[in-house]
Amino acid sequence: MRNKIIITFAIVVSMVGCTNAPSEEKKPTMMQPTGENSEIKKVIKQEQLATKRDPVCRMPVWKYLTDTTLYKGNIYGFCGKGCKDEFLKKPEEYSQKTKL
Repeated sequence: MRNKIIITFAIVVSMVGCTNAPSEEKKPTMMQPTGENSEIKKVIKQEQLATKRDPVCRMPVWKYLTDTTLYKGNIYGFCGKGCKDEFLKKPEEYSQKTKL
């Protein structure tokens, strides 16, 4: 049951891509999980992520975490499906640009 919830949540959230970085004043919508509302955050701990910022758009990952991928043994977090898709096109390039 928990896996179904996580998968459903990931699918719905991944429909919202990162088009630009939100201003700090912008309040999160239901599609931007924060705090304990994120199902992903209930499964992954912040210290398990390879970076503190989205490797593509540089947004704070933990604050806007909606998707993850595993690359060379590291978990990379993303603010949205668009950033994850871009990372997967050139994972070596983006993973080298980020500090682990």
